Amino acid sequence: MTGSGQRLAWHGLSCTLPAGWEVTAYRLGEEDGEFRLHRRLDPVAQCGWKRLPGRPDAIQVMQERHRRWCEERAQPASDLRIASLGPWTCGEAPGAPLRAVCWQPVRRRLVEWTFGLASPEERGALLASAALAEDDEGGEWSLFGLGVRPGGHWRPVEVEARPAAVRLVLESDPRRRLVARRFGLARHLLAGRGLDDWYARLLRSSFARVESVEAAPFRGHDGVVARFRMRGEHALEKAMGRRWHGLGRLWYDRAAMRLHAVESIARRAEDLVEVDHALL
Repeated sequence: MTGSGQRLAWHGLSCTLPAGWEVTAYRLGEEDGEFRLHRRLDPVAQCGWKRLPGRPDAIQVMQERHRRWCEERAQPASDLRIASLGPWTCGEAPGAPLRAVCWQPVRRRLVEWTFGLASPEERGALLASAALAEDDEGGEWSLFGLGVRPGGHWRPVEVEARPAAVRLVLESDPRRRLVARRFGLARHLLAGRGLDDWYARLLRSSFARVESVEAAPFRGHDGVVARFRMRGEHALEKAMGRRWHGLGRLWYDRAAMRLHAVESIARRAEDLVEVDHALL
């Protein structure tokens, strides 16, 4: 995930990443998780969150983290300079990483940023852009260059991240799913085929019955819209062969050499998400 303005949003934590930053490791649990970020080979930041039984003292948390950091390097513990930036309580000492923590009382969750080789400008811009929501209702989900805001309450059920293929699956209830995908090496994947043919093949590889694929440019990019039927997601429906309704969009970002797709899948046609409205 490179370039300026890329978004990172997960379980109510959202921010805009500085140019060149990318997620290189992650744990995605709602109550206990983290992101580790690099700029090429440089570790620039780490963001972690954890549900706790009660509200901790933010300053004591940072002082303890700093004390351990000094111990690991056989250095005497130095004093932290404490400051506030919006909802964040920040602590910094010469030569040590900047730490910023925030308590979410409804989620009962402590969120903590630790900055490594990030510049002061990058740190300030990221924290200024960071927002914390107390629930996931109507929330944004952005990761690895994918970004959706489907409205209502959704939860992630699957994340697949490979170098040239990323897939994010959200579910709102047993009747609705939203699948967002991004593919690199677009020209190689298309191999001269049209977008309509390629998308139909992609959907069929997931055992979809494609009903129609029509040209539909999207935000200045060539694209297509497809309607399809998909075998039901649950055991009884699979056994009985019931098929859910599907609405999908694919577009080709030629400048970035990437293909993007999003599909809404629902038991009833009236429960389908308008995929164009769900995209950021």
